[in-house]
Amino acid sequence: MKLRLLAGASLGIVTGLAGLFAQSSAPVPQNPAAAYPDDRTGIIYTEVGQGSGSIVSHPRIVLSCAHVAFDDYLNSSASGWTNLNGFKLAWNGDAEPSHESFLPLRGYTRFARYAESALNPKKANQAFAEDFVAHFSYFNLTDTAPATFWRDGVAALRSSAPKRITGYPGALYREGDPLKYRLHRTPDFTNRLFVEQDRYLGATGPSTGGGNSGGPIWVFDSKDGQWKFAGVLVSGLEVSQGDPANEIGVVGVNGPAWSLVTAAIKASGGAPAPTALTFTTTTVLPAGIPDANRTGLRIPIDVVGAGKRLATLRLTLSTRHAYPNDLEITLRSPSRRNLVITKRPKLDELFLYEREIVGFAGEKPNGRWTLIVRDLAGGDVGAVTEASLQVFVQ
Repeated sequence: MKLRLLAGASLGIVTGLAGLFAQSSAPVPQNPAAAYPDDRTGIIYTEVGQGSGSIVSHPRIVLSCAHVAFDDYLNSSASGWTNLNGFKLAWNGDAEPSHESFLPLRGYTRFARYAESALNPKKANQAFAEDFVAHFSYFNLTDTAPATFWRDGVAALRSSAPKRITGYPGALYREGDPLKYRLHRTPDFTNRLFVEQDRYLGATGPSTGGGNSGGPIWVFDSKDGQWKFAGVLVSGLEVSQGDPANEIGVVGVNGPAWSLVTAAIKASGGAPAPTALTFTTTTVLPAGIPDANRTGLRIPIDVVGAGKRLATLRLTLSTRHAYPNDLEITLRSPSRRNLVITKRPKLDELFLYEREIVGFAGEKPNGRWTLIVRDLAGGDVGAVTEASLQVFVQ
């Protein structure tokens, strides 16, 4: 996702030659043991795009910016939040990581103020000031310690201490470029960021380029010799992309933001670890998929005795078809909510092994789940050879 631009407003006056000539971000060296704090940064995928996030304060918490998980094209603060969010920590490869390797972010702290501001074009700065989100999981997302942080990130960002931004500015590169999914960081810079509104601060000089929304900004603490999390990137300009200057806009994390993080930590541990139960279909497999038929093959999976609240699902599904691009696979819950698992899949997507499905979190798990496999074009036939659900309940 390209970073949102702040139209018609300055991001502050910069003092110091080091700040004025700070460069754009560049890929960090590829090695098995990435250094702290780079190795606390990861990719976030949502239904509306890609961004960056970091594991801070707790191994189940990923901090990012709200607009990565908010689809403002829906024009509704109630329905604009995305559900299918995943996280890949410390990826630094030459190609896109596999979807199966992303860990689901099972929830995040939602709040109306960002949505209300984001949908009002007259409140651009206010939207940026509220553009912060704390994702959480019911499972640890890393075996290493989370990043340390500044209690008052705004004050740290306004200081002359060294700073850097990490993340994944994929919009700088064309599809297929091996640098598109490499971890990046800026050179260290010492700009004192200026307050635009509330927690929204900016500076001219450093930049990361498009795609790095939610990338963490770190400030060095000379007292204990550590880089500490101070905020997230929410806007920016980039000379290499045709903008007149390099600029950054960030949300500094201080008391009000940390209250959201505290709520997310409580939510991540406020329930017992989900229990996994596996259910298979009574349909005799393999079962043929009707050719060019929108009704499709319907495979029931009955879930019983699975408690009152669903945390998430894992789907195992094997399908064979000469032209996978003909297919659409949908999962229907007992409440008759439909979620398209894949449409016009690639060949490797015909074989899903314990694929995380997070869009039904919070629903009642018991009842009939239905896999609907449609062949949308004529001329070829296929079949489903395996189907089961692993249900995680609380």
